[in-house]
Amino acid sequence: MDSAHSARNTAAAYAAAYPNLATALGVGAVVGVVALGVAKRNNTLWTRFNTAGEIPLRAPAKGTTSKPLRLRGYAVSVGDSDGFRFYHTPTLRPFTPSQLPGRLRNKDVTISVRLAGIDCPEAAHFGMTAQPFSYEAMAYTVSRLMPGATVRPGAAKFARGTFSTAVSQIDDNQSRRSPTVGGVAGYVQIDVFRRDQYDRAVAMVWYRPYPVWMPWYWRNLSVDLLREGLAVVYRQAGAEYGGMKEAFENEEAKAKRVRRGLWSKPHLASPAEHKKAHRDVAGS
Repeated sequence: MDSAHSARNTAAAYAAAYPNLATALGVGAVVGVVALGVAKRNNTLWTRFNTAGEIPLRAPAKGTTSKPLRLRGYAVSVGDSDGFRFYHTPTLRPFTPSQLPGRLRNKDVTISVRLAGIDCPEAAHFGMTAQPFSYEAMAYTVSRLMPGATVRPGAAKFARGTFSTAVSQIDDNQSRRSPTVGGVAGYVQIDVFRRDQYDRAVAMVWYRPYPVWMPWYWRNLSVDLLREGLAVVYRQAGAEYGGMKEAFENEEAKAKRVRRGLWSKPHLASPAEHKKAHRDVAGS
């Protein structure tokens, strides 16, 4: 009898002390169920996407822009200044770093990502010559996405003479099939807008400065490349800015005004102009 009376008193005391507890728990449960339902519908919590083609993107409604799908995972290799390979790690799926693929032969288990809203100086490929600052742009991207990594300067990919003496002394025999040497895969967040004609995920990329001591602090890689004068705003058809076009143009204008990076070269062709000139020569 006394124990039952004590239990009732305890319950009454909790009800008096926390009058909104039941309501809060109920609301929290409903919100949790809804959130899990949305995540399950989009497969963002359980399913790992191996390639860009597996990402469940939806076409935007008429008159609206693309709504990005947010994914988190690791940058496992960087093949270009504005592109890299991303290994998706869903929130509720067990994961250990040992599962990360190597930098080579990973195309079947990683998403090819193209940075949204910018264009970086072109490295040499398919007979096209490298642009000035192509190495610096690549080195910057690698340093942000793969902490501790350096870029192997190779005559086939970069214009020699555009990088520091210390970097140019890296042994060209190292990692001949990979442009990067050393470092670790960096944890990144991507907001995917769409897939392009090359089956790449066009995405806004966010990284955490290294070493990580503020896990809530993310930086936008496109903005940082523009700020350093290592990219231009991409203004071709299909450009995605995620509501940040004005910020992009402001950073580009600042770098241009102080002649930082590629803006230090007068009359330098943009990456788009450089590619067009190469196509025109190849087609003539």
